Amino acid sequence: MQFVPVRDFRVNSASVWSALESEEKLVITTHGQPTAVMLKVDGESLMDTLAAVDQAQWTSLITSMQTKASAAAGQMSLDEINAEIAAARAE
Repeated sequence: MQFVPVRDFRVNSASVWSALESEEKLVITTHGQPTAVMLKVDGESLMDTLAAVDQAQWTSLITSMQTKASAAAGQMSLDEINAEIAAARAE
């Protein structure tokens, strides 16, 4: 995956589009920090690509919320539960 400073995108966008053709995804950075992702799509794959991105974002958000809720409630994490199960099975 190639990282492209936003300045390069503004100044030399033709080379960025060319890089997107070969890389298929680029990360745009601002002050060295990732700020956007460019994905190569075509007319046929656009809606599928957008749906996949939406699903990934929602999955990440839900996982984050579950983790925070479990920590706030003092509940065990999934890793802790699996470790307990493994320890019990080992006995």
